[in-house]
Amino acid sequence: MSGRFLIEHFTKYAAKIAKQAGSKRADLTGDQEMILKKVYVCEFCKTEYGAEQSAKSCEQNHVKPKSVKALRYNGINDDRCPAPIMVTVTMCNGESFVYRRCSEGNKKEEHLF
Repeated sequence: MSGRFLIEHFTKYAAKIAKQAGSKRADLTGDQEMILKKVYVCEFCKTEYGAEQSAKSCEQNHVKPKSVKALRYNGINDDRCPAPIMVTVTMCNGESFVYRRCSEGNKKEEHLF
């Protein structure tokens, strides 16, 4: 067999494998190709989307913090953790929310909710 015949035969064989696999291309070793899946991820909530615009819409929907202000601390005799027990977060849209600390540093609490 000549080299040209082998190349033509091999190309036809690869095309046959591709057609059977439902792909326009085939891995020339006979194995199926890996499928590349492109996803877009919201930077804030990490939700995955198939469309870029959907991810951008999700990102724009989230309200971003503008400032954080410590509201209340415990004294050193009452609490070994120096972090505030309450903070006020003001969002870029003007709304404010109060958050309360539910753990002491690296100490895990059993029931957070």
